[in-house]
Amino acid sequence: MLDAAAAAYTSLTTQGTDVLLMASDHHLRRELSRRIRDDLIRLGCVDSGPAVRIAGGGPSQPR
Repeated sequence: MLDAAAAAYTSLTTQGTDVLLMASDHHLRRELSRRIRDDLIRLGCVDSGPAVRIAGGGPSQPR
């Protein structure tokens, strides 16, 4: 389920579609965010450079 959700989000986002992804708990949200961020970095859509830590320790960076 997580792989499919992350892949769909990444695919739609790279096609220019606005996407809303919802998850039932904080652990799932963090894991989905990590997977999506890694995919977007791998595709060259976002830079792997400087990031700041947000609530819960997750990274946030400009696109």
